Order: sequence, then structure tokens, then C-alpha cells
Amino acid sequence: MRYRPRPARPTPGCGAGRPDRPTPACRAARPGGQPLTSRTAVLGVVWTERSGEGCGVRALGVDPGLTRCGVGIVEGTPGRLCTLVAYYVVYSDPADDLPTRLLHLDRSLAGLVAEHRPESVAVERVFSQHNVRTVMGTAQAGAVAVLGAARAGLPVQMYTPSEVKAAVTGSGQADKAQVTTMVTRLLRMPSPPRPADAADALALAICHIWRGGTRSRLAAAASAQRRIAGGAA
Repeated sequence: MRYRPRPARPTPGCGAGRPDRPTPACRAARPGGQPLTSRTAVLGVVWTERSGEGCGVRALGVDPGLTRCGVGIVEGTPGRLCTLVAYYVVYSDPADDLPTRLLHLDRSLAGLVAEHRPESVAVERVFSQHNVRTVMGTAQAGAVAVLGAARAGLPVQMYTPSEVKAAVTGSGQADKAQVTTMVTRLLRMPSPPRPADAADALALAICHIWRGGTRSRLAAAASAQRRIAGGAA
């Protein structure tokens, strides 16, 4: 399978510069998620797309983060291997104020949704951590992703890290290295996606394709049961 690297998209008002002559405000990108020159960019790898050829559902996974937000797009059907479409990491500069960083993330995610046209979105559910400041930033980034999907009219499902790990590795206690290894195998990639944020986003998308349909049906059945019970009362 071949891929083509996608150059970074600098924020509006920044000069793109050149890899050999980087500008202070923006950065270019190289395949595999390694930044070159700035702290605010969207970088990633786009694989040869086969949309419209019976590849199944296209899902976009978001591993929320304020400094690094992973985005992964895959296609597939439950019970079968998925096909990689693309993966990205959206970077924001910690030196910028919060509204600027959230706006950059919102615009970047909206651009990726418009470009790849997923049919649904999966976002990692934020859980409590020891670092309250970090979890707040992660929650804010997750809210931006959910809002962006709703704005685009896309259904959204949220998954805990344990659910995602169990879906792709068989164990809810798997570590990041094990998740990355399984994502690489399941998507038949020649090398692991880097950084780990990209691998986590792809794992979310895979989890959503494999489990999202069942989860939605169970939720619909539970909702119908509540309506019946309410009517009987």
C-alpha cells in the first residue's frame, strides 16, 4: 500500500516557510508525525483512498488533546480488517491563549471532516487523572471534537480507553506500545503510526467500526424499553 505525505497547514496569517528555512511561527511536517519547524500545525499521512468501492463505513477517530490531538480515519465493517485512509496530529502552541488554541483545533478538525467525509465520529471519553490541568485541556479538546461532529451532522460515539484497548488488543489493560503494535498489524501498515496520539486515534476509529453498531443498537433498544415502561406507567 502506498501513501503520500500531507504537508502541514499553518494557521491563518502565518508564513509557511521552507523546511530548510523555517519561520518562527509555523512548521512544516514530514511523514510519520515528526514536526519540523513550528508549534501550530496539522501534519499527517494520507494513504491511497478507495472510498466508494465497497470498503464499508468510514469512521473518524479523535484522541483529544490540547497540545497534540490525534485524528485517524479508517474504513471497514464489523468482523473484518479495516482499511487505513489517513492519520494526522493537530498541534497547538502552549504559549497561545486558550481561545486561540481551541479555535485552531476546531478549524483543523472541520477541515479534515470536510476533506475525508466520514460517516461517523468516535471520541475518547475523558477520565479523571492526577493532573487536573491536563485533564481539563483534554476535556476541552474533546468537547471541540464533539461539537464539530454535531455541526457537520455526524453521529458521535464516545469510548473509554479500556473499551478501545479491549477492542483492538483483547485486553482493557494493554499499554500504549501494545495498542500501537496491534493498530499497525490490523491496518497492515509497514511501520507504526507516530506519534502515539495518531495510533490512539486510529484505534478509536477501529473500535467504533467494530463495536459502534452493536452499541448503537443496544442504546436504541434500551431507549425503546424506557419509552414502553413510561407509557405503561
